[in-house]
Amino acid sequence: MNRFLIILVFIQLTGYSAKSQENHIEFSISVYNHPLEKEFLSEYANDPFILLQSLYPKEEINSGNWNKLVNKLDKGMKKNNKNVQLLSDIFFSTHQLILKNYAKFSHFSQTLDEGVYDCVTGTASLALMLERYEIPYRIIETDQHVFIKGDLDGIPFIFESTFPIEGLIIDPEKIKNFEESYIGIQVNNKKLRNHSEVGTISEETNFNFLYNIIDLKQLAGLQYYNDAIKKFHEDDFQAAYAQLIKAEFLYPSERILDLKGKVQMVLGIVSVKEPILH
Repeated sequence: MNRFLIILVFIQLTGYSAKSQENHIEFSISVYNHPLEKEFLSEYANDPFILLQSLYPKEEINSGNWNKLVNKLDKGMKKNNKNVQLLSDIFFSTHQLILKNYAKFSHFSQTLDEGVYDCVTGTASLALMLERYEIPYRIIETDQHVFIKGDLDGIPFIFESTFPIEGLIIDPEKIKNFEESYIGIQVNNKKLRNHSEVGTISEETNFNFLYNIIDLKQLAGLQYYNDAIKKFHEDDFQAAYAQLIKAEFLYPSERILDLKGKVQMVLGIVSVKEPILH
């Protein structure tokens, strides 16, 4: 049992209840880590390329490799139009120019600058390219992973960003096997749920609760969710809570709300004045 679970079990065993507190504690935190963060979050909801950089924004966006990728694929689009070769070009060119080294807890600005990626930022990069060329796709969220399922003129495909060689899957039987590997065993007892970052393969359980279709804005929320878990493990509980406020703003999913409530209990917060992000 990891340290995070031990803390949560302690909370349950001690019967903590925020409502039972007689004196309310007013808690104030600094939510934004950079002056541009609020701007990116509030003004670029419809521009996922910018929104995804809100986690660690920079004054000047390093888009050199991104522009190279776009230029290369635009030329390929003229030659191949919309066929299977275009899918191959998108997947392998994105890995060649953008997605170079896998690392947990990566963020999109880091992916653009250094080529370091995880399943969230890798999926985001590929999804942005599919949107550019108007190829229908869905981002699939599972408990510990995200990937892309799409369809090109009746040809189904999977983009698995963390498999740079074999991550483009077109064969129907392989697609079926891939999906079944992430659906796993469905369990209704939500008390068994473990909060792990998206992009981690758990060695503790094969249970899955999630198989959701999400959009790029919600994917940006999962990026904040991952960063909150990272900060929690670093014992920076207030920073973790701040990240979960922003994760909720982008994607008020059950697991984000659940983790936010539990971190609130770890901090001993009874009531919080949270800033309006709109």
